[in-house]
Amino acid sequence: MVTKRIYFTKPNVAELLDFDYPTCGDNQVIAKVEYTAVSGGTERACIMGAPNTYTALVGFPTYQGYCGVGRIVEVGKDVKSVKVGDRALLYHGGHSTYNLVGESKVYKIDDEEIDSLDASLVIIAAMGLGGVRKLELELGESAMVIGLGLLGMFSVQFLRASGANPVIAVDFNEERRNLALQLGADYAFDPADEDFVEKVNEHMQKEHQLIMPAKGELSTELRILALIRMGISKRTKIAKVLNMSSATVYSYHCNLQKHSLHPDSSFDKIIANL
Repeated sequence: MVTKRIYFTKPNVAELLDFDYPTCGDNQVIAKVEYTAVSGGTERACIMGAPNTYTALVGFPTYQGYCGVGRIVEVGKDVKSVKVGDRALLYHGGHSTYNLVGESKVYKIDDEEIDSLDASLVIIAAMGLGGVRKLELELGESAMVIGLGLLGMFSVQFLRASGANPVIAVDFNEERRNLALQLGADYAFDPADEDFVEKVNEHMQKEHQLIMPAKGELSTELRILALIRMGISKRTKIAKVLNMSSATVYSYHCNLQKHSLHPDSSFDKIIANL
């Protein structure tokens, strides 16, 4: 039987292609998938072929998968935790009609009242919960979430449930900031608002001052400066957030610093304190 799977066939290209129905091993299960969740950070980096990703290691074409939900249609002879017909959470299955995964990556969903779409996001949500737990927050302590993708949105909710006060959300995207407020954030800020650009320009040479772009658009220079303002100063981390090479970040940063009124190591500290 032929089924379907999403493949990353080359950088920045995803295609829905045929593949052969898998063969189930003794300790494996096959599930017909209802939903799969996309990890916006990890899988975006993989489809771009960014350094330190799976595609950088094995090359193209490849297929990805983070987590999903499906009905078990086949089980290996040694599988004990699930049976045919069970609905289950699938960890690291692919974006495909049928998923083949080991028993250790299958978690039965006993409560049929839980919506499959909601359940498909559990693994990503658990990472947000794990991060909040490691903070060891006490009631009334403040917390900030920088970046409001799926993981960030779950973190906002877990921080609110854990008693953080205030909960501060930071993202470039206005829709995400508004959603964070609906989900429990007390404040939501754009790290590259017009006031920030004006303050940056106070420290730039007149002929090299930055211009606030049209709504929804941010230059690479502004994105780098906004991340420095948020406390992310290492080039490797900035490169990871922006999905570009460290060398590219270094080039932009050197150019900004050279054309500032502080062409030395104090430039980053000044930006961080704006």
